[in-house]
Amino acid sequence: MPNSQHLVIVQPKLPAYRWSYFERIAREWPGRVLVIFGEDTADGPLSSLPNDQRAGSFERLEVPWTRCGSRSFLAIRPVLAAIGQIRPAALLLPGDFNEPVVHLLLLMARFRWRIPAVCLGQYRRAGARRMVTAIKPLWHRAFHGLILYNQREYRFYREGFNFPVKRLTFLNNGLDRIPTAPTLKNLRRKFHAGSFLCLGRLEPKNRFDLVIAAHANYVRAGGQRPLI
Repeated sequence: MPNSQHLVIVQPKLPAYRWSYFERIAREWPGRVLVIFGEDTADGPLSSLPNDQRAGSFERLEVPWTRCGSRSFLAIRPVLAAIGQIRPAALLLPGDFNEPVVHLLLLMARFRWRIPAVCLGQYRRAGARRMVTAIKPLWHRAFHGLILYNQREYRFYREGFNFPVKRLTFLNNGLDRIPTAPTLKNLRRKFHAGSFLCLGRLEPKNRFDLVIAAHANYVRAGGQRPLI
């Protein structure tokens, strides 16, 4: 299939925290880079995670969602049509085991197109079923390469699952810069002064209600530090 050096990246969404990572890939990749992702919908999947609309060095294609029962999935036909047109040399696919298009593209890449398919994913996703988490490492072996979210998962795969090191790497969630770890002295100083900081996406699974309830108990006990 491939007659180029082009790269196709498939992701459920294109959030702001992923944009810079794909932009760096596009600047260094020798050919075209196309990012395919699900469109924004008011009540659809990942509606709390809007797509970043900034223009970049990569091409972008928003595709609709297909509903099957109570679940929504990336529409397969427009994804296949775009890949057939660009005829890439490699695919970068999401690590979502529940996304049908990922399984189809992995099979097509291995047995029809004969191109590398690399997975960008994680071992255990929040809210994932135990069975899916248990078989994920076996599924990941079907990919030509695996990019994990952080170094801890990298060590877990390398040492716990004996995953081939030459096919394994990590990117610390694709952040531009990883902050320096605080010293014990700094942690003690921050513990006794300043605000409580809770950082994360406003999604029900992150349970910010527990943080708010805990801070309320702290205030009722006489605490004076605010919560941000």
